[in-house]
Parts: sequence; structure tokens; C-alpha cells
Amino acid sequence: MWWMVSYAKLAIANSSVVPKFTAMPDIARTVTWLHLSDLHARKRSDWDAARVVSTLVSDLKLMQREHGLRPDFIFFTGDAAFGSIKDDTMQAQYQKVRDCFDQIRKAFEPEVPVRSLYVVPGNHDVDRTEVLAGEQEWLRNPSRKLEDILPAMQDNTRQWQAWMNRLGGYRRFLTGYGLTHLTPDDPHLIWADSIELHGQHIGVVGLNSAWSCNQKDKGEL
Repeated sequence: MWWMVSYAKLAIANSSVVPKFTAMPDIARTVTWLHLSDLHARKRSDWDAARVVSTLVSDLKLMQREHGLRPDFIFFTGDAAFGSIKDDTMQAQYQKVRDCFDQIRKAFEPEVPVRSLYVVPGNHDVDRTEVLAGEQEWLRNPSRKLEDILPAMQDNTRQWQAWMNRLGGYRRFLTGYGLTHLTPDDPHLIWADSIELHGQHIGVVGLNSAWSCNQKDKGEL
């Protein structure tokens, strides 16, 4: 299991950004976010995952206690699950994702609400048992042009729906966890949100670049 974690604080007044865990002077209007990715939740890594999440939660509590860092938003940018493998379903993996997200949100006081969690899928969130060989041969054909694919995407054709079946487990996770602000019913699994914070409107957009991932995408992303 590999984690990418970063913390950042944006001062709205002057748009300066300080990444990681760097403390900033007190500013009346700031936006603070926590960025996570690559949980790769699965049965085989239970012990390792529990240890990593426990350490992360302790560090997050420490950062709030000593530096006042509590995120306004949490961004998780792909690969929450590991992907369907023998004796370990996507549904079971996403239950572990739920548990992990709960621990992270509740590490803070007050806890970060689900409404402030933003997620996009990665290639590991693809259920590869739903990927058909014919689909991939067509999509990965070197002569395939963008204009061959755009009509299916824009018109939500049956072909597009078949391609998106590979993210069905991810879509059900969004709905089941209450991430309705990420529009899980959107046929493309993309979303845009507007939040008001400190009297300022903040726009957030989530794109889906995982929809075409296939059985053999290592080194081809």
C-alpha cells in the first residue's frame, strides 16, 4: 500500500500557497485542505493499512493541536480501492475505504463532514471483471481518433454506458457513502461544485480520467 499525503493552506487575501504542513501566520480568511490518494484498500493489506491509518490519524490530531490545522476540505484523488481480485470483491474493498475515510474525517474536532470530502477515481477503482476484450481492442486501436469516441461520450450511448460499467463499484460507493454532491448519477462520473467560505465562492471540479483503463494499463496511463 502506498499513500500520498499533503496539507496546504491558501490565504484568500493574497493567494499565497504554503504546501505540506507549514504553519502560516494567523489570517482571517484562509482555505486549508488535506490531499490524499492511493489507499489501494484490500484484504491482504489489512494489517499494514490499519497501522498506516492509525499513524496518519495521530499525526492529523497533532497538527490540529499544535498548529491549528483543520482542513476545510479533504481531496482524495484516485485509487481508493485496489481492484477486483480473487476472494476480494470491490464491495468489500470499498467498505474498508468507508472505514478509512470515517477515521480521517473524525480525527479532527469538529469532524470534517462528508459534504467536504471530494473524490475522483483512479485506474485501481476500475472493476476489471467488467472490461470486455472487444471494448479495449476498439479503444486502444492506434488508429482510433478522438472524434470516433466523442459522440458516444456526449450522447451517453449504450456503448458509453458499457464502458462506464467498469466504474460501477465506485459509483455505488459514492452513493452509499452519501457523496451526493459528487453527482454519482452523472453518466460520466465528473462533477463541479461551488462552496461559499469566508464570504468567498470557491469552485471545485472533479474529472474522470480512469474510464478507459483496461486489463493491461501498466506503463500506459
